[in-house]
Amino acid sequence: MTHYLGPKREYLHKMAPNLALDTNISDHVKDSIYILAWKRRTAAAEEKKSFEWTAFYTKAMQRACEADGCVKFWDPVKDHHIIHESIDRVLVCDEASRPIADAIRRTHPRIAVEFPQGK
Repeated sequence: MTHYLGPKREYLHKMAPNLALDTNISDHVKDSIYILAWKRRTAAAEEKKSFEWTAFYTKAMQRACEADGCVKFWDPVKDHHIIHESIDRVLVCDEASRPIADAIRRTHPRIAVEFPQGK
């Protein structure tokens, strides 16, 4: 059954406002986190879809599953507060993505940085 939400869904926002709340989620994140350092080369959404079929991505997912952890792409604005340096790992996709890992190491110097593809 569908419900009419108005032409621009204004009724939905009146019922449940879309508020940006500053909530500490660190206690609810599944550890260990495998942070993917991957540099997007274009703005196309298809690039991320094709990246998810690479051997690197498959290895990262496999390692996270074996460790009962999770995988996420790095967001420099939002992710600094969820890192546990002794547990989490940065997986670097390729040499072009190394600056992302270096930026993470500047704020979290003890986090492990790995190159799953042997680079």
